[in-house]
Amino acid sequence: MPLTKRKFLFVTAAVLLPGQALTFSGSAPSDSPLPGLDVTLTREVPAGEPIEPIHIDGEHGKALVKMGPKQASTLLANILAPKLENLSGISGKTWYWVLSNHLTEDVILAVFKGGASELTGLQFADDNGATTWGLKIASVAN
Repeated sequence: MPLTKRKFLFVTAAVLLPGQALTFSGSAPSDSPLPGLDVTLTREVPAGEPIEPIHIDGEHGKALVKMGPKQASTLLANILAPKLENLSGISGKTWYWVLSNHLTEDVILAVFKGGASELTGLQFADDNGATTWGLKIASVAN
């Protein structure tokens, strides 16, 4: 009986697939090297209601660590700029510029290792400097 391509693939799949199914069925997700990030926006002058922090969970933290500090900083600036615009009323382009200049590879690596980065005393032309803003990006403790 000649071994046709179809029979060969069927036999190979029958041998390999049960092992693969067992391998992935009992595996648990690995812990994230970055349990999460909290991004806190504050109004210093004039003081206003506290602003709810933006939380980035451990699954997204895992992805940020895998992409490396340079790509992670660009992605964070792209994700956070429109959210910060909604919270503050300051243009997303302005926030993107601030974030892309601040989130250097060294800053991102420090945050990945459990640290934090904080900007204070930010004033923008969008509101003629009427409000002083602060921005903190911190790794969530385990």
